[in-house]
Amino acid sequence: MQSIVSFRAFYRTLLVPALIVLVIGCGNSDRMSRVEVLTFDPTAPAAALSRNFTAGQEVSTNSTAEAGAIGVDIPPAIARKIIYNAQIALVVEDIAKVDSQIVSLVKEAGGYISGSDISGTTNLQRTANWTVRMPVDGFVPFVDRITRLGEVQRNHVDSQDVTQEYVDVEARIGNKQKEETRLQKHLADSTGRLEDILAVERELSRVRGEIEQAQGRLRYLANLSTLSTVTITASEIHDYKPPVRPTFAGRIQQAFDRSIESLVDFVQGLILFVVTVAPWIPIVLLFTVPSLWLLRRIRRRLNGAIRLEPVRTEVVPPTQSPRAS
Repeated sequence: MQSIVSFRAFYRTLLVPALIVLVIGCGNSDRMSRVEVLTFDPTAPAAALSRNFTAGQEVSTNSTAEAGAIGVDIPPAIARKIIYNAQIALVVEDIAKVDSQIVSLVKEAGGYISGSDISGTTNLQRTANWTVRMPVDGFVPFVDRITRLGEVQRNHVDSQDVTQEYVDVEARIGNKQKEETRLQKHLADSTGRLEDILAVERELSRVRGEIEQAQGRLRYLANLSTLSTVTITASEIHDYKPPVRPTFAGRIQQAFDRSIESLVDFVQGLILFVVTVAPWIPIVLLFTVPSLWLLRRIRRRLNGAIRLEPVRTEVVPPTQSPRAS
């Protein structure tokens, strides 16, 4: 009987720790299975990564649902507000042709031209500028198609994330609107002195002005983030050839051409100088010739007066030598 009791005690001593270890092992296995859903191998195929990411999203969705079930208020995701700008400079052969092409591209992309300017005359170098507002979805394709209209001299694209400012302004508007509601209620229920009523109206007017200013800023940010801005500059050069790395023979040719151009410029400048001065030559001669004639006459008279003036000579009496005694 004593052996049976000792056997039962030994059995209990082994059974309880074994059950505890089994329960702990099952809990760890469940946690590891959850972690494996969120992890992935960087060397795995794209389809596998997509499945892992989807599984992670499901886990995140389940977590969000569980958080909502226990009463945790999670704010919705905020769409990012990003302002896109591009500056493109082109060299083209025909400004008029490029202008019509830009108008067609803007119309196809669903944007509009907010400003354009074409300066210069036909058969001479002309320049043009366009400012285009384009939906963000068509920003990249539009820029790509614009760069094919000529030789690209500059292509600069930048972006600015204004999500934080947008959210701050939106929150400030909400707070100011609540303040406005309280002031309106206080003004409606007020039966006090006239000075108090006027003070509440002034405060209400100030709050309303701040709300309108913040709403204007919010609309401005929304407009810039919804429509991107593309600034296009084009210079017209007939028979334009893209620059290439010159060879030694090419450099000699360029030096000779520059020398010929300098000589031609000098001759043209000299001819232009003569043509410019020619109308003034009669006037200069009209004043110069009489002046020279008058100066010559005055000089001759002075020289004649000098020659006719008598020369006075003094006769010195001879000195008498002393006689010898």
